[in-house]
Amino acid sequence: MKTLIIVVVFYFVLATIAVADPLEQSRIELEAQKKIHVSNSLNLTASESNQFWGIYSEYERDLGRATSAMFELIRKFSAGYQNNSISDQSAANMLAEFFRIEAQKLQVKQSYLPRFQAILPNKKVLQFYQIDNKVDSLIRCDVAKRLPLIKTE
Repeated sequence: MKTLIIVVVFYFVLATIAVADPLEQSRIELEAQKKIHVSNSLNLTASESNQFWGIYSEYERDLGRATSAMFELIRKFSAGYQNNSISDQSAANMLAEFFRIEAQKLQVKQSYLPRFQAILPNKKVLQFYQIDNKVDSLIRCDVAKRLPLIKTE
């Protein structure tokens, strides 16, 4: 457990130094905090822990693809906003991409549910998804604070 926390903190420090993008830095910080919170909250037995962290790493990797796509979409929006170059067609494309990414994230979360349920009691699985949802909400809140509303005219 202590080794996991040390690794997460070390990763967080290196990532913070290497990342200049404030949104990306915030995402990295929150995801590192998420891993610590999951570790501290779930009270996994040794047997559960051995199985859980491998699946969790795969889950985060798969979810990370969607998260990266979302941050790329945010960057595209920001660039278009700053250049005042978001047309109705590019807005439609962004909306389609947004919903595609959201569907991808939900699909990943649903696909891992049976794997988590196979190794953890349902209460711990529910607690894990609560933590996951809280961190996702914090990231969304941070993004919402930073992104201006699109100008319509």
